[in-house]
Amino acid sequence: MHRRGHGSTHAALANGRVGAEAARALFADSLPGASCPVFAVDVSVWVRSDAECSPGRGYYYHPSRHSAGQPILAGWAYSWLVGLELTTNSWTAPVDARHLVPGENPSTVAACQISGLLRRRPELGGQAGWSSGPSAG
Repeated sequence: MHRRGHGSTHAALANGRVGAEAARALFADSLPGASCPVFAVDVSVWVRSDAECSPGRGYYYHPSRHSAGQPILAGWAYSWLVGLELTTNSWTAPVDARHLVPGENPSTVAACQISGLLRRRPELGGQAGWSSGPSAG
C-alpha cells in the first residue's frame, strides 16, 4: 500500500529535484493566446523575521508590514514574471519566479527573466506590452 501524508511534496523534493528550466519552458508554452500579450514583474517578500538561522535571508522593503515602525523586514524575496489578461479579473499566468540573493539588483533579475522568456518564445518580442508597475508622471 502506498500512503502519502501531509508534507509528501516536501518529502518527494527532498529525494529528487525540480528541473527549473523545464518548468520555465512549460509555463512559457502554456501562456494563453492573446493578440497583445501583457506581462508584469513584481518582487514579493516571504517575511521570515524570526528565522535568524535561515540561509539567504535578507532585508527588504514591505509596503504593509512593519517591524519596529520601519517598513524593512527580514525574509526571502522572489521576483515573479507573470502574464496578464486584459479582462476584468485578477488571474495571472506565472512564467518565472527567481529567488533574489541579498544585495542582488531586482531590476537586473527582472531583465534576465524577460530575456529568458523571449529566448523561449521569440514571437512575443514584437508584440508584448511590458508593465513595470505604476508609472511616475
